[in-house]
Amino acid sequence: MTTEILHDNFTIERTLAAPARLVFKAWSDPAAREIWGPPSNDDLLKFTKSDFRVGGLDVSICGPEGNMDYRVENYYLDIVQDKRLIFTESISTEGTLLSTALATVDLQEKDGNTRMLTTIQIISLAGEEMNEGVSVGWHTALDNLAIYLGRIKHN
Repeated sequence: MTTEILHDNFTIERTLAAPARLVFKAWSDPAAREIWGPPSNDDLLKFTKSDFRVGGLDVSICGPEGNMDYRVENYYLDIVQDKRLIFTESISTEGTLLSTALATVDLQEKDGNTRMLTTIQIISLAGEEMNEGVSVGWHTALDNLAIYLGRIKHN
């Protein structure tokens, strides 16, 4: 474990072929997030606690099957139905904090589609690989969100 503190930030933009209400529902439903939210296609995500409200805390574990050693805690700072989410995301393993981030999800609907801007401001306590892993994880999850929305929209 490094003692170095590394800061990074990135924004991911997606245009999703779904109205903002469906995009927001996919964020607010832990069962949906277990489907689209894993940080890689080899990982699983399981919620152990879900409290989706301002001041609420979601707790999940993730990792490959049989080795779900990463704990993720999301603390909600601001929620505006169908418009915006602001939350912190802390990732730890074996009681050691690896990273913490401020996440902002901005939803803008136009013509039945939703432009989603997701900005992550991250602090890694586990080296540059952690920042890179979080970025890859978010990109993968949001790609999977687009796929998930396409499936539910057509069912």
